[in-house]
Amino acid sequence: MTARTAAGTLVAAAGVVYLIDPLRASLAGDTMLGNVLLVANTFCYGAYLALSQDVFRRYGALTAMTWLFAVGSVAAVPFGGYHLAQSGVGDVSLAVWLVLVYTVLVQTVGAYYLNAWALERVEPSTVAAYIYLQPLFAFALAPLFLGADEQLGLRHAVATALVFAGVGVVTIGRRGSPVEEVSEHPDALGH
Repeated sequence: MTARTAAGTLVAAAGVVYLIDPLRASLAGDTMLGNVLLVANTFCYGAYLALSQDVFRRYGALTAMTWLFAVGSVAAVPFGGYHLAQSGVGDVSLAVWLVLVYTVLVQTVGAYYLNAWALERVEPSTVAAYIYLQPLFAFALAPLFLGADEQLGLRHAVATALVFAGVGVVTIGRRGSPVEEVSEHPDALGH
């Protein structure tokens, strides 16, 4: 972690914190478990980024992600299959199946593969900085799906500027160097 990375991360985080307005956050019992799980997920994702880079560089993103999903499915498929068998599969519309396929292929497999692909080429802190873009996409798309209940305003513009500035500070200082380092050592990618 360099001073530039720390500064960029803090600027991007400030944008997200300003966007969600923690003064409006509720610590009521009905949301506390979800908040705790969200924080736990954040720590797990950080550990995943930090620990997985060597695996992706050694075996390649596609191979490593294939094995990751294969091993993960051993635990997930029995539970999912059980609940799927309990539901009326025949009653599910084509639109729901298409959304399910899109969610699995694009939002899950695609996103994880792109993260792994990036981890082959740049430092984990650079990949982690892009996580701050997710709330921006959610807020940008909210008016589309929620209509007049969600309005974009000055808060969103300031938060967006902070997030992009932070991500830019982290990314610009590192452009090129990790890729050159990897290409100098082709065995690191398993070639």
